[in-house]
Amino acid sequence: MAAIGVGLCDMCDTGVADRTVFSISLIKHFYMKTNMGNTDRIIRVLLAIVFAGLYFTGTVAGTWGTVLVVLGGIFLATSVISFCPLYTLVGVNTCKK
Repeated sequence: MAAIGVGLCDMCDTGVADRTVFSISLIKHFYMKTNMGNTDRIIRVLLAIVFAGLYFTGTVAGTWGTVLVVLGGIFLATSVISFCPLYTLVGVNTCKK
């Protein structure tokens, strides 16, 4: 595959624009298989919003506030990509089969 060009992912038949996107696509197929269902994702987004609200209104401050913001960021990131590394370690999968 050329450095720049359009290729095709063999596993999901989606077009990829360049080598970087293709590499990310391969990583997601082999290492980051979706393991979070929609309900799990929605709960995580809602918790992230609550944590941010608690922090930015000053209800929780200091170290605990920082911990909540970081945890909320992790929840939001894992919801966006539908993958939780911790679930992989403990063998949990909330996706519908």
